Amino acid sequence: MDQFFKKLINIINFESSDTINDKSEPTVTTGSIFFGVLVRTAIIILLSLFLVDYFYFRGNWWIIAVAMWFLVAYPAYRRFRKFSDETDEFLEQTLCGKCRYFDPSNKLCTILDEHPTENYTPCGGDSWEPRQNL
Repeated sequence: MDQFFKKLINIINFESSDTINDKSEPTVTTGSIFFGVLVRTAIIILLSLFLVDYFYFRGNWWIIAVAMWFLVAYPAYRRFRKFSDETDEFLEQTLCGKCRYFDPSNKLCTILDEHPTENYTPCGGDSWEPRQNL
């Protein structure tokens, strides 16, 4: 039962990765963080509409604002900071991070449209070109 909740929390927070043939597809990108914000906001809005009608919370709009901050905005900010730190570390430690075709906003090799990892270089170094402004 404990693993079920851990897996559910990982799915909600977009923190799992699929490993196939030593390739790891990152599930945490700026797009997945933004999607999580949209999903959480939609859930809170729908839930708040129900609660306002059911419990007559019309004068307590601040509860919804606090819920939006603690359940949507602040977790998204923390997740984005963690993603930025991971990306900065990836840029410094890998060959792909120093390539001009690497897009740090979603950890993607734009020339081959694949996600590089620390153990996997999509082009094998054949299409590597240095970034101009290191």
